[in-house]
Amino acid sequence: MAGKSISRREALRLLGMGTAAAGLTACGVNTSTPIAAPVQATAVPPTAVPVAPTAVPTVAPVAVAPGSIELEIKTVQPEYHAQTQQIWDVYLQSHPELKFKYIDVNEDTQAAYDARVAAGNPADIDCQAACNQDTYKNYVNLLNVPNFNWGIFHKGAKTAFEAIYGIPNYVPLVNAFAGYFWTFIYYKDKMAEAGLNPKTTVKTMDDLKAFLAKLKDFVDKSGGKYEYVLDQGWHPWVWGTVAPALWSMSLGHGKQEIRDLFLGKVRWDDKTKNPLVPYFESIKEFYEKGYMPNRWWTRNWDEFENGFIAQKSILTTHGPWLWDKVNAANPNAQLEGFNWPPDKEDQLFVTPTAAYAYNTNAAAIYTANKSKPNFAAAQDALLWWYSPESIKLQCEAIGWIPACDLSSVGGADLKHPQYIDVVQPVLEGKAGSLKYDDSLMGPDVAARYKNGGAENVMESDAMAGIYGDYFEGKTSLDDLLKTLQQRSDACYTFPT
Repeated sequence: MAGKSISRREALRLLGMGTAAAGLTACGVNTSTPIAAPVQATAVPPTAVPVAPTAVPTVAPVAVAPGSIELEIKTVQPEYHAQTQQIWDVYLQSHPELKFKYIDVNEDTQAAYDARVAAGNPADIDCQAACNQDTYKNYVNLLNVPNFNWGIFHKGAKTAFEAIYGIPNYVPLVNAFAGYFWTFIYYKDKMAEAGLNPKTTVKTMDDLKAFLAKLKDFVDKSGGKYEYVLDQGWHPWVWGTVAPALWSMSLGHGKQEIRDLFLGKVRWDDKTKNPLVPYFESIKEFYEKGYMPNRWWTRNWDEFENGFIAQKSILTTHGPWLWDKVNAANPNAQLEGFNWPPDKEDQLFVTPTAAYAYNTNAAAIYTANKSKPNFAAAQDALLWWYSPESIKLQCEAIGWIPACDLSSVGGADLKHPQYIDVVQPVLEGKAGSLKYDDSLMGPDVAARYKNGGAENVMESDAMAGIYGDYFEGKTSLDDLLKTLQQRSDACYTFPT
């Protein structure tokens, strides 16, 4: 199994919901108390008033043929097609009149799906909706959806979109889950061959560098058995948003400093104040010392993941997905992980709950479908998808931490391997003063000032070449910061 290659779209189709609790994506809390306490609805019993019985005429129910109403469902993610379908199967058990058709949209098919949306022909329900200030009206305003269960969500759920984009009285979607945890992941048995135990020895960036130096010595002497030290490939979201923030936090700079940078309070080309400068210097050092693959920014993300699954390397850093993909290809893999070092306030990185411009794992229905005869059925189904029963199933099948109140259904029993091994000890206070910072990131707080159609400052494929020129010495750090300042100027217009 060690050499089995598995694609991004097919990796987790091998897992059904029965095995998902032991090995599916994102991390979760085994408790009915969510990571962010929601508003608790208080039931007030009504005063009993005797009412005379009223005769109600019998009305024959309208017969609806089984499967006569079809809904097209865009799945949570292609990797979780099976889980999406099996969760919806629960709803179909009590709605025989419905028939569901499922579609998957991945990075390579997103443009084609966007064209469908633009043409007014989207799916009936989007289980992985995302939007910004330019696209939010594609989705129905949940504030206008009757019987939406706001009581289970955090009190900020109705204003989260406004907080980011400055657009009031519109909620295109609600994220019921906490953010993604980005940690190290490695093969425990292979790391034992190297005589290393980073889970207990790596607490600071100095520890990390010392560990990587020893791991490189082991890899270099492996006779080609292992090809890389800190395995990686190119992904614009990872290297444009996630890595700069988490790496900078590990070097002592918190998210607030990065938010100030993106808001223009600190100039990108101010080498003495830009909080990402230590990150740029550190990652170049890692590259020059051979810890990262040669020209990794030209390496396809699937190629990187498949290489790690095939055990061409022992260590990488990733979100919850790779744990799932490894276990799908090799259920006997001995995986272990550890957190990146914390910032100066002992805070660890996690993406925020409400990051509307990226994968939110939230569901939505489209305004373009309002006139369709199946729209009412789609709206009712969406209400169920946002119910405690469904959210519990999603958490346990895929492993997400609930950011809503599931006490009515007994909470979510989550067993995702990344959560159990790395995240749970921190959330339960078993890792000393360490805690996760799930606050918004720089691009989130600057989103309301983004110029329509402008390219992101860093979250862009254009950054691959910009990184590459810097790593190969074709440009200097000053050149890099100047380029990023120019990209920021083109991206945002801040109030004066």
